[in-house]
Amino acid sequence: MKKIALMIIAALAAASCGKDDPAPRPAFLRIHNAVTDAPALVTDYGMDLSKMYYLDVNRLMYGIPSDHELTGYAAGTHQLRLFAFPDTGKAMAALQLELAAGQMQSVFVSGTKQHPDLLQVSEQLPWHRLADSTFGLRFMHLSAGLPDVKVEIDGKETAAGLAYRGYTGFQVMPANAAAGDMTVRFIIKTTGVEAARYTVAAPGSNVETNAWRNKNFTLALIGKAQGLSVMLIPHK
Repeated sequence: MKKIALMIIAALAAASCGKDDPAPRPAFLRIHNAVTDAPALVTDYGMDLSKMYYLDVNRLMYGIPSDHELTGYAAGTHQLRLFAFPDTGKAMAALQLELAAGQMQSVFVSGTKQHPDLLQVSEQLPWHRLADSTFGLRFMHLSAGLPDVKVEIDGKETAAGLAYRGYTGFQVMPANAAAGDMTVRFIIKTTGVEAARYTVAAPGSNVETNAWRNKNFTLALIGKAQGLSVMLIPHK
């Protein structure tokens, strides 16, 4: 009888705490695949691999940001392992993640399957007032083996030099009615040769489907020297 009474008291106390305490705030994580010889990556956060059906899990495709990775996780320590699909017998890379409540983090995976590089970034996204008609743009160098690059927008230098795995802060760009297309060029600093370019199309469009206004993006240079491209990463 005494044991039952103690169980009832404990249950009431737990219910009281659950009612009064705010719900825990999750952390948010996105992972981006820029590994040149890994068309698809899959993730494991400490699951029993014998019960993980890799054919069914979402895959991180090379050069394509995946919305499904923007997921809420409990704050704390997480063990992240990455596998190069379909080789799921041995992890390609591993990383211990320290996620804080309410924090948004990004992991950029580059290099090759034999020599992967992981860059973890705690995101601080700029806020855009609706009346300002702006958007944020950041530049990143994720092409292993390529020298430092500079970035130009419509012929004007906006980043003087980015080493491999280097990145700028977010720059606020106009997205008002007068804003036209923007040509972003990544240029090898020592030679002046263009590595790759990306066109920001119609940031000033007034249609409801404007893809840029009041949002933030990263333009990342990815690939090998003979196959460079720019990956557009939207930040939700």
